[in-house]
Amino acid sequence: MPQELPTIRRLLGIDESGIRQEAKRYKALGDETRLKMFRVLEKGERCVCEMMDLFQMNQSAASHHLKILENAGLVEGRRVGKFVYYCVPKVRTEEY
Repeated sequence: MPQELPTIRRLLGIDESGIRQEAKRYKALGDETRLKMFRVLEKGERCVCEMMDLFQMNQSAASHHLKILENAGLVEGRRVGKFVYYCVPKVRTEEY
């Protein structure tokens, strides 16, 4: 049976790296706080300091959650001086 898996994967068109990236996204959104943060960022760009206030957490915790979302490809961060602003990137149609 294990020898059949590569054949099945090829027949089904399973992209291993794509599956890993998708699992990373689900894992990032599996945390209630990160899911709430993602929903806030869907509505518009926010600074880490705003997220700290909204979620009543310190800078370290807010940055940690946002970095996980960024590493999963769900949000993008941009630095402006001392501040980092996060947003949900626009969907690029050429990816789909």
